[in-house]
Amino acid sequence: EYSFGHDDYQEVKRYSENVVNIYENNNFPVDKYYSVSGAYLAIAFTCLGDHETALRVFNYLLSRSDIYNYFDDKVWTLTFLAFAESNVAVGKYAMAEEYCHKLELLVNDKFAKNKLLNFLANNEYGYAFLCHGEYQKSIPYFEKALDISMSIKNGYQQQTSVLTNLGLSYYYSSEFAKSLECLTKCRQIYD
Repeated sequence: EYSFGHDDYQEVKRYSENVVNIYENNNFPVDKYYSVSGAYLAIAFTCLGDHETALRVFNYLLSRSDIYNYFDDKVWTLTFLAFAESNVAVGKYAMAEEYCHKLELLVNDKFAKNKLLNFLANNEYGYAFLCHGEYQKSIPYFEKALDISMSIKNGYQQQTSVLTNLGLSYYYSSEFAKSLECLTKCRQIYD
């Protein structure tokens, strides 16, 4: 299983910027390549931690139906996921929750059998609630993500991520025994 790193996201960003610039500098009409490159550009900014720029690009894309009409279900899924993550990073929790809800509906409708997308959707939704201080609301999403992560082949990274998040939710909900149990399981995976 391949894991993207910083250099990979820089490459996606560079490629997407080039496509967008070619289209804009030559007044080419909007088509699938332009719109998907714009989405991947915003996603790359999210993955690189430049959340303000990512949100500007996302808001531009989502304001133009001539652009987003070319998005397929996979592009929408990645866009909703990254848009939610960037909103959490800048403290816009209500917006993050709105896009997590859209992400959840899309994944349940189109990708019910895709374990990784289901894991990501549930973990991100739980994370939005966790960051917003709605710890009890986050727990069912993290528990579902944990169940899914157990069925992902070599899903150790997903398991440790969600166990940490779930442990924090339990801790801030004053459920210290459950928090300790999650964090102990996480440590056991690393050992």
